[in-house]
Amino acid sequence: MENKDLVCPICGEPTNVYYGNARKDRLCYKHGMMANKKEIILNENGIYSK
Repeated sequence: MENKDLVCPICGEPTNVYYGNARKDRLCYKHGMMANKKEIILNENGIYSK
């Protein structure tokens, strides 16, 4: 992935990178934590929703 691809699709913040590995869903830290807690989910169209 290039740097221009490493932005959160929800808010545009930088993608969360841990030990040099970016999240495959490209979420920022805040939205990544929300996804882990099931506060936001990916629907069948590939769009995040609450």
